[in-house]
Amino acid sequence: MQNVQQLRYLPVHEKPLIEVQELSKTYFQGMLKKKATKAVDGVSFSIRRGTSFGLIGESGSGKSTVGRMLLRLIKPTSGKIVYDGIDLVGLSGKELTRFRQKIQIVFQDSASAFNPRQMIGEQLAIPLWRFKKVTSQQQLNSRIGELLELVGLSASYANRFPHELSGGQRQRAGIARALSVEPEFLVLDEPVSALDVSVKSQIINLLKHLQEQLGLTYLFITHNLDIVSYLCDDVAVLYQGRIVEMGDTKTLFRNPCHPFTRELLGSILTLQGPLADYYGFPKKSDGSDLLESVLGWSGACPYMAKCPYHTTTCRTGVPELTMAGDNHYVRCFQMDQIGSEKEEERPLLMNTNG
Repeated sequence: MQNVQQLRYLPVHEKPLIEVQELSKTYFQGMLKKKATKAVDGVSFSIRRGTSFGLIGESGSGKSTVGRMLLRLIKPTSGKIVYDGIDLVGLSGKELTRFRQKIQIVFQDSASAFNPRQMIGEQLAIPLWRFKKVTSQQQLNSRIGELLELVGLSASYANRFPHELSGGQRQRAGIARALSVEPEFLVLDEPVSALDVSVKSQIINLLKHLQEQLGLTYLFITHNLDIVSYLCDDVAVLYQGRIVEMGDTKTLFRNPCHPFTRELLGSILTLQGPLADYYGFPKKSDGSDLLESVLGWSGACPYMAKCPYHTTTCRTGVPELTMAGDNHYVRCFQMDQIGSEKEEERPLLMNTNG
Protein backbone atom coordinates (compact mmCIF):
# COMPACT_ATOMS: atom_id res chain seq x y z
CA MET A 1 0.00 0.00 0.00
CA GLN A 2 1.18 3.46 -0.88
CA ASN A 3 1.01 6.44 1.45
CA VAL A 4 -0.77 9.49 0.03
CA GLN A 5 1.80 11.84 1.54
CA GLN A 6 4.34 10.40 -0.88
CA LEU A 7 1.96 11.24 -3.75
CA ARG A 8 1.31 14.79 -2.47
CA TYR A 9 -2.03 14.97 -4.24
CA LEU A 10 -4.66 12.85 -5.91
CA PRO A 11 -3.20 11.55 -9.19
CA VAL A 12 -5.18 12.46 -12.32
CA HIS A 13 -4.73 12.07 -16.04
CA GLU A 14 -4.74 15.81 -16.70
CA LYS A 15 -2.72 18.50 -14.98
CA PRO A 16 -4.88 19.77 -12.09
CA LEU A 17 -6.11 23.35 -12.00
CA ILE A 18 -5.71 23.50 -8.24
CA GLU A 19 -3.55 21.48 -5.84
CA VAL A 20 -3.96 21.64 -2.07
CA GLN A 21 -0.92 20.32 -0.23
CA GLU A 22 -0.87 19.60 3.53
CA LEU A 23 -3.19 22.53 4.24
CA SER A 24 -3.78 23.29 7.93
CA LYS A 25 -5.52 25.95 9.98
CA THR A 26 -5.06 26.31 13.74
CA TYR A 27 -6.97 28.82 15.86
CA PHE A 28 -5.46 30.01 19.13
CA GLN A 29 -7.88 30.92 21.90
CA GLY A 30 -7.80 32.28 25.42
CA MET A 31 -6.27 35.45 26.84
CA LEU A 32 -2.73 34.24 26.18
CA LYS A 33 -3.63 32.50 22.90
CA LYS A 34 -2.24 29.22 24.22
CA LYS A 35 -5.24 27.00 23.60
CA ALA A 36 -4.88 25.61 20.07
CA THR A 37 -7.76 24.19 18.03
CA LYS A 38 -6.99 22.56 14.68
CA ALA A 39 -9.88 23.28 12.34
CA VAL A 40 -8.09 21.75 9.34
CA ASP A 41 -5.22 19.28 9.67
CA GLY A 42 -2.97 18.34 6.74
CA VAL A 43 -5.58 18.31 3.96
CA SER A 44 -4.32 17.43 0.45
CA PHE A 45 -6.28 17.04 -2.78
CA SER A 46 -6.34 18.24 -6.37
CA ILE A 47 -9.10 19.31 -8.75
CA ARG A 48 -8.94 18.78 -12.49
CA ARG A 49 -9.89 21.63 -14.77
CA GLY A 50 -13.55 21.51 -15.78
CA THR A 51 -14.57 18.99 -13.11
CA SER A 52 -16.46 19.13 -9.81
CA PHE A 53 -14.86 18.09 -6.51
CA GLY A 54 -17.13 17.41 -3.54
CA LEU A 55 -16.04 18.08 0.03
CA ILE A 56 -18.45 16.46 2.47
CA GLY A 57 -18.63 16.13 6.23
CA GLU A 58 -20.57 17.06 9.34
CA SER A 59 -21.01 20.63 10.54
CA GLY A 60 -17.73 21.72 12.12
CA SER A 61 -15.63 19.25 10.14
CA GLY A 62 -13.58 22.05 8.55
CA LYS A 63 -14.97 21.92 5.02
CA SER A 64 -16.02 25.59 4.86
CA THR A 65 -12.68 26.61 6.35
CA VAL A 66 -10.93 24.79 3.49
CA GLY A 67 -13.05 26.68 0.96
CA ARG A 68 -12.29 30.04 2.53
CA MET A 69 -8.57 29.28 2.61
CA LEU A 70 -8.66 28.51 -1.11
CA LEU A 71 -10.16 31.97 -1.64
CA ARG A 72 -7.60 33.45 0.77
CA LEU A 73 -10.42 34.85 2.90
CA ILE A 74 -8.65 32.97 5.69
CA LYS A 75 -4.87 32.65 5.81
CA PRO A 76 -3.62 29.06 6.24
CA THR A 77 -1.41 28.22 9.21
CA SER A 78 0.65 25.97 6.95
CA GLY A 79 0.54 24.18 3.62
CA LYS A 80 0.28 25.19 -0.03
CA ILE A 81 -2.51 26.13 -2.42
CA VAL A 82 -1.16 25.89 -5.96
CA TYR A 83 -3.47 27.36 -8.60
CA ASP A 84 -2.39 26.76 -12.19
CA GLY A 85 1.24 26.57 -11.02
CA ILE A 86 1.12 29.62 -8.68
CA ASP A 87 1.32 29.26 -4.89
CA LEU A 88 -1.53 31.43 -3.59
CA VAL A 89 -0.41 31.39 0.03
CA GLY A 90 2.40 33.83 -0.73
CA LEU A 91 0.24 36.32 -2.64
CA SER A 92 -0.74 39.69 -1.19
CA GLY A 93 -1.96 43.12 -2.26
CA LYS A 94 -2.56 43.62 -5.98
CA GLU A 95 -1.46 40.08 -6.84
CA LEU A 96 -4.13 38.66 -4.54
CA THR A 97 -6.77 41.03 -5.96
CA ARG A 98 -5.97 39.92 -9.51
CA PHE A 99 -6.15 36.29 -8.50
CA ARG A 100 -9.64 36.75 -7.02
CA GLN A 101 -10.98 37.29 -10.50
CA LYS A 102 -10.23 33.63 -11.14
CA ILE A 103 -11.83 32.17 -8.01
CA GLN A 104 -15.24 33.22 -6.70
CA ILE A 105 -17.67 31.89 -4.10
CA VAL A 106 -21.41 31.27 -3.93
CA PHE A 107 -22.58 31.41 -0.31
CA GLN A 108 -25.18 29.32 1.48
CA ASP A 109 -27.28 32.21 2.78
CA SER A 110 -28.31 34.29 -0.22
CA ALA A 111 -30.22 36.74 2.01
CA SER A 112 -27.15 37.82 3.99
CA ALA A 113 -24.90 37.73 0.90
CA PHE A 114 -26.60 40.83 -0.52
CA ASN A 115 -26.85 44.38 0.82
CA PRO A 116 -30.58 44.84 1.55
CA ARG A 117 -30.38 48.57 0.74
CA GLN A 118 -29.06 48.18 -2.79
CA MET A 119 -30.82 46.83 -5.86
CA ILE A 120 -29.48 43.66 -7.46
CA GLY A 121 -28.15 45.57 -10.48
CA GLU A 122 -26.18 47.95 -8.27
CA GLN A 123 -24.51 45.03 -6.53
CA LEU A 124 -23.66 43.29 -9.78
CA ALA A 125 -22.12 46.55 -11.00
CA ILE A 126 -19.54 46.69 -8.19
CA PRO A 127 -17.28 43.82 -9.38
CA LEU A 128 -17.82 44.78 -13.03
CA TRP A 129 -16.44 48.28 -12.43
CA ARG A 130 -13.77 47.16 -9.95
CA PHE A 131 -12.24 44.59 -12.27
CA LYS A 132 -12.74 46.75 -15.38
CA LYS A 133 -15.04 44.33 -17.16
CA VAL A 134 -16.99 47.30 -18.57
CA THR A 135 -15.95 50.80 -19.63
CA SER A 136 -19.29 52.62 -19.98
CA GLN A 137 -22.74 52.76 -18.45
CA GLN A 138 -24.20 51.27 -21.62
CA GLN A 139 -21.83 48.31 -21.43
CA LEU A 140 -22.63 47.93 -17.74
CA ASN A 141 -26.39 47.78 -18.27
CA SER A 142 -25.97 45.31 -21.13
CA ARG A 143 -23.64 43.06 -19.15
CA ILE A 144 -25.89 43.02 -16.08
CA GLY A 145 -28.80 41.93 -18.28
CA GLU A 146 -26.67 39.19 -19.86
CA LEU A 147 -25.58 37.87 -16.46
CA LEU A 148 -29.13 37.72 -15.12
CA GLU A 149 -30.39 35.96 -18.24
CA LEU A 150 -27.48 33.52 -18.00
CA VAL A 151 -28.80 32.29 -14.64
CA GLY A 152 -32.46 32.21 -15.70
CA LEU A 153 -33.63 35.65 -14.56
CA SER A 154 -34.93 38.47 -16.74
CA ALA A 155 -32.99 41.73 -16.97
CA SER A 156 -35.77 43.47 -15.02
CA TYR A 157 -34.55 41.80 -11.82
CA ALA A 158 -31.68 44.30 -11.81
CA ASN A 159 -34.16 46.89 -10.51
CA ARG A 160 -35.35 44.81 -7.57
CA PHE A 161 -34.11 44.74 -3.99
CA PRO A 162 -32.97 41.41 -2.50
CA HIS A 163 -36.07 41.08 -0.29
CA GLU A 164 -38.26 41.25 -3.40
CA LEU A 165 -36.74 37.99 -4.69
CA SER A 166 -37.49 34.46 -3.55
CA GLY A 167 -34.71 32.34 -2.06
CA GLY A 168 -34.08 30.58 -5.36
CA GLN A 169 -34.06 33.86 -7.29
CA ARG A 170 -31.58 35.38 -4.83
CA GLN A 171 -29.32 32.37 -5.21
CA ARG A 172 -29.45 32.75 -8.99
CA ALA A 173 -28.49 36.41 -8.56
CA GLY A 174 -25.64 35.32 -6.28
CA ILE A 175 -24.38 32.97 -8.99
CA ALA A 176 -24.64 35.81 -11.52
CA ARG A 177 -22.52 38.04 -9.28
CA ALA A 178 -19.90 35.30 -8.89
CA LEU A 179 -19.77 34.91 -12.69
CA SER A 180 -19.51 38.67 -13.32
CA VAL A 181 -15.69 38.69 -13.21
CA GLU A 182 -15.42 35.65 -15.52
CA PRO A 183 -13.88 33.20 -13.03
CA GLU A 184 -12.47 29.78 -13.83
CA PHE A 185 -13.19 28.24 -10.44
CA LEU A 186 -16.20 28.48 -8.11
CA VAL A 187 -16.35 27.51 -4.45
CA LEU A 188 -19.97 26.49 -3.82
CA ASP A 189 -20.51 26.50 -0.06
CA GLU A 190 -23.79 24.68 0.67
CA PRO A 191 -25.46 26.68 -2.13
CA VAL A 192 -28.82 24.89 -1.99
CA SER A 193 -29.19 23.80 1.64
CA ALA A 194 -31.62 26.65 2.47
CA LEU A 195 -33.90 25.97 -0.52
CA ASP A 196 -36.92 23.70 -0.90
CA VAL A 197 -36.63 20.49 -2.89
CA SER A 198 -37.98 21.70 -6.25
CA VAL A 199 -35.90 24.89 -6.25
CA LYS A 200 -32.84 22.96 -5.06
CA SER A 201 -33.06 20.70 -8.10
CA GLN A 202 -33.36 23.70 -10.44
CA ILE A 203 -30.25 25.38 -9.00
CA ILE A 204 -28.21 22.16 -9.19
CA ASN A 205 -29.17 21.67 -12.82
CA LEU A 206 -28.32 25.34 -13.51
CA LEU A 207 -24.86 24.84 -12.01
CA LYS A 208 -24.34 21.72 -14.11
CA HIS A 209 -25.42 23.58 -17.26
CA LEU A 210 -23.15 26.56 -16.50
CA GLN A 211 -20.19 24.24 -15.97
CA GLU A 212 -20.74 22.64 -19.36
CA GLN A 213 -21.35 25.99 -21.06
CA LEU A 214 -18.49 27.97 -19.49
CA GLY A 215 -15.96 25.24 -18.68
CA LEU A 216 -16.05 26.04 -14.96
CA THR A 217 -14.32 24.07 -12.22
CA TYR A 218 -16.22 23.55 -8.94
CA LEU A 219 -15.41 22.85 -5.31
CA PHE A 220 -18.77 21.77 -3.93
CA ILE A 221 -18.94 21.97 -0.12
CA THR A 222 -21.99 20.12 1.17
CA HIS A 223 -23.46 17.47 3.43
CA ASN A 224 -25.97 16.42 0.76
CA LEU A 225 -24.69 13.17 -0.71
CA ASP A 226 -27.40 12.95 -3.36
CA ILE A 227 -26.06 16.18 -4.89
CA VAL A 228 -22.48 14.92 -4.72
CA SER A 229 -23.42 11.69 -6.50
CA TYR A 230 -25.13 13.66 -9.28
CA LEU A 231 -22.76 16.60 -9.75
CA CYS A 232 -19.25 15.67 -8.56
CA ASP A 233 -16.54 13.72 -10.36
CA ASP A 234 -14.36 13.27 -7.26
CA VAL A 235 -15.07 13.53 -3.56
CA ALA A 236 -13.29 13.79 -0.21
CA VAL A 237 -14.84 13.06 3.19
CA LEU A 238 -13.73 15.25 6.10
CA TYR A 239 -13.89 14.24 9.75
CA GLN A 240 -12.53 16.54 12.48
CA GLY A 241 -10.41 18.49 10.02
CA ARG A 242 -8.82 15.49 8.28
CA ILE A 243 -9.65 13.75 5.03
CA VAL A 244 -10.66 10.21 5.97
CA GLU A 245 -11.60 8.99 2.48
CA MET A 246 -11.09 10.33 -1.04
CA GLY A 247 -11.52 9.15 -4.60
CA ASP A 248 -13.70 9.29 -7.66
CA THR A 249 -17.34 9.54 -6.68
CA LYS A 250 -18.58 6.29 -8.20
CA THR A 251 -15.82 4.19 -6.58
CA LEU A 252 -16.17 5.80 -3.18
CA PHE A 253 -19.96 5.53 -3.09
CA ARG A 254 -19.94 1.95 -4.38
CA ASN A 255 -17.20 0.76 -2.04
CA PRO A 256 -16.75 3.06 0.98
CA CYS A 257 -13.89 1.80 3.13
CA HIS A 258 -13.99 4.23 6.07
CA PRO A 259 -16.64 3.67 8.75
CA PHE A 260 -17.56 7.37 8.83
CA THR A 261 -18.21 7.40 5.08
CA ARG A 262 -20.39 4.34 5.49
CA GLU A 263 -22.24 6.00 8.36
CA LEU A 264 -22.97 9.02 6.15
CA LEU A 265 -24.14 6.86 3.25
CA GLY A 266 -26.12 4.52 5.50
CA SER A 267 -28.06 7.41 7.04
CA ILE A 268 -29.60 8.49 3.73
CA LEU A 269 -33.32 7.86 3.69
CA THR A 270 -34.96 6.19 0.71
CA LEU A 271 -38.47 4.92 0.10
CA GLN A 272 -37.28 1.62 1.54
CA GLY A 273 -35.78 3.25 4.63
CA PRO A 274 -32.14 3.99 5.51
CA LEU A 275 -29.42 2.56 3.28
CA ALA A 276 -27.52 1.17 6.28
CA ASP A 277 -28.40 -2.43 5.45
CA TYR A 278 -26.82 -2.11 2.00
CA TYR A 279 -23.53 -1.02 3.52
CA GLY A 280 -23.20 -4.01 5.81
CA PHE A 281 -22.88 -2.28 9.19
CA PRO A 282 -22.20 -4.60 12.10
CA LYS A 283 -24.03 -3.82 15.33
CA LYS A 284 -22.44 -0.95 17.19
CA SER A 285 -20.72 -1.44 20.50
CA ASP A 286 -22.97 -1.47 23.58
CA GLY A 287 -20.78 1.29 25.01
CA SER A 288 -18.94 -0.85 27.56
CA ASP A 289 -15.58 0.01 26.02
CA LEU A 290 -16.45 3.62 25.13
CA LEU A 291 -14.86 5.18 28.21
CA GLU A 292 -11.60 3.31 27.63
CA SER A 293 -11.59 4.53 24.02
CA VAL A 294 -12.19 8.14 24.97
CA LEU A 295 -9.46 8.08 27.62
CA GLY A 296 -6.94 7.26 24.89
CA TRP A 297 -8.42 9.84 22.48
CA SER A 298 -5.34 12.03 22.02
CA GLY A 299 -3.17 9.16 20.85
CA ALA A 300 -5.80 7.16 18.98
CA CYS A 301 -7.89 7.28 15.84
CA PRO A 302 -10.38 10.15 16.39
CA TYR A 303 -13.28 8.04 15.12
CA MET A 304 -12.52 5.08 17.38
CA ALA A 305 -15.15 5.77 20.06
CA LYS A 306 -17.91 5.72 17.42
CA CYS A 307 -16.52 2.96 15.24
CA PRO A 308 -18.15 -0.50 15.18
CA TYR A 309 -14.97 -1.98 13.66
CA HIS A 310 -12.35 -0.70 16.11
CA THR A 311 -9.67 -2.99 17.52
CA THR A 312 -6.69 -2.47 19.79
CA THR A 313 -4.69 -1.35 16.72
CA CYS A 314 -6.87 1.76 16.53
CA ARG A 315 -5.53 2.87 19.93
CA THR A 316 -1.96 3.06 18.66
CA GLY A 317 -2.24 6.31 16.69
CA VAL A 318 -3.96 8.20 13.89
CA PRO A 319 -3.82 6.20 10.64
CA GLU A 320 -2.29 7.71 7.51
CA LEU A 321 -4.26 8.33 4.33
CA THR A 322 -3.41 5.21 2.33
CA MET A 323 -4.12 3.97 -1.18
CA ALA A 324 -6.98 1.45 -1.13
CA GLY A 325 -7.32 1.10 -4.90
CA ASP A 326 -7.09 3.02 -8.14
CA ASN A 327 -7.75 6.68 -7.29
CA HIS A 328 -9.11 5.72 -3.85
CA TYR A 329 -7.55 6.67 -0.49
CA VAL A 330 -8.64 5.81 3.03
CA ARG A 331 -7.49 6.78 6.55
CA CYS A 332 -8.38 3.64 8.50
CA PHE A 333 -6.53 0.67 10.00
CA GLN A 334 -9.49 -1.60 9.20
CA MET A 335 -10.07 -0.52 5.60
CA ASP A 336 -9.32 -3.96 4.11
CA GLN A 337 -11.98 -5.58 6.28
CA ILE A 338 -14.51 -2.80 5.67
CA GLY A 339 -13.98 -2.77 1.92
CA SER A 340 -14.00 -6.54 1.48
CA GLU A 341 -17.67 -6.77 0.46
CA LYS A 342 -18.50 -6.96 -3.23
CA GLU A 343 -19.15 -3.60 -4.84
CA GLU A 344 -22.12 -4.85 -6.84
CA GLU A 345 -23.99 -5.56 -3.59
CA ARG A 346 -24.22 -1.82 -2.90
CA PRO A 347 -26.38 0.65 -4.83
CA LEU A 348 -25.17 3.97 -6.17
CA LEU A 349 -27.27 6.85 -4.90
CA MET A 350 -30.29 8.02 -6.80
CA ASN A 351 -30.00 10.54 -9.66
CA THR A 352 -31.20 14.00 -8.59
CA ASN A 353 -32.32 15.08 -12.02
CA GLY A 354 -35.82 16.02 -10.96
